Amino acid sequence: MKLEQALTQLEEIVNQMERGDLELDQALRLYEKGVRLCATCTQELEQAKGKLLILQQSAQGLSEQPFDPEGDKL
Repeated sequence: MKLEQALTQLEEIVNQMERGDLELDQALRLYEKGVRLCATCTQELEQAKGKLLILQQSAQGLSEQPFDPEGDKL
């Protein structure tokens, strides 16, 4: 799932929950889905951050290592 799709779904969830007309079980399911989407967004952003850092270092002649999304977190 792309970042933009996850963000759109998160916005929809927030709007539904802010209306306040959901039953508890519906609200909990949406909250759980929102947490998963948030984790997806965080992962996508961390990967983009890593790629940008490598590109910046490469442009400065500091590094030419390929990006490893499983490597050290910044």
